[in-house]
Amino acid sequence: MNMLIERTKAAARRKKRLGTPPSKRRGHIQAVDLDDVGMPGADLRDRRGQEVDLNGRDMVALHEAGHAVAAVVLGLPLRSVDIVRRLLPNGRISLGYTDCPIRSKECSIEALMPGMILSAAGPLAEISANPDAAAGGAFDSDLADIDRMAAIAVCKAQKVLGGRSFIPPEEIEKNAEEIEKVRKLAMTEAVELVNRHANAINTVAELLLRHESLDKSAVEAAVKASTPADLN
Repeated sequence: MNMLIERTKAAARRKKRLGTPPSKRRGHIQAVDLDDVGMPGADLRDRRGQEVDLNGRDMVALHEAGHAVAAVVLGLPLRSVDIVRRLLPNGRISLGYTDCPIRSKECSIEALMPGMILSAAGPLAEISANPDAAAGGAFDSDLADIDRMAAIAVCKAQKVLGGRSFIPPEEIEKNAEEIEKVRKLAMTEAVELVNRHANAINTVAELLLRHESLDKSAVEAAVKASTPADLN
C-alpha cells in the first residue's frame, strides 16, 4: 500500500504529536437481542467532532475499502461502498457506508464467521496505515458487532415476550471463554485477509477518494486486478 498509506501514516504521526484522545473502555457483553443483531449490512461510524480533512478522508476510504474488499473476497452480497458524509437520525455523523445487507438464518460459528471477518476488515485496513486509529473509539461499532455475533454463535438463546430471541447475561458469562476464542479466530482470519489483499484495498480506497461511491462491479474488478493469480 503505497502513496495513500504513506500519506495516511504522515497524518497519523502529526496527530500523535498533537496528542491522541484516550480510548473508550470497552465493557463486557451484558446481553444480546438476536432480533437486533444480524450480519452487518453497513458501517455507520460515529466520528462526531473529528475534523474531516483530506487525511481524514484517506483513513475513511481505507476503512470502507477494507469492508468492501472483504465482502467480495468472502462472496458476500456487496451492493456498494462510499465515503459520503451523512447526518444520522440520532444526530451522529457517518463518514462511510458499506452496503452489504446479509443476515444469516443460522446461528452457527461457520454461518456467522464471514460477518465477523467483514466487520473486522475495515478497522484492520485503517490500522495498517495508522496504528493509533482506534484510540478515539471510532471502531466501537465494528467491534461490538463482532462481539455480538460471537455470542450468538456460541450461546443458547431464550424466547422472551413477543417471540423475540434473547441471550441472557448469565449465558454469556458462562460461555465467555468460548466467545473470546471465536472472536480471536475472526480477528486472525481478518488480519490474514487484509494482509493478503492489501493491494486491492489500496486500489479501492484510491477509487473512493476519486469517485466517492463504487458499486460491486468496481470493487470486484479492483480485487481481480490487484490479486495475484495464485490467491484468486
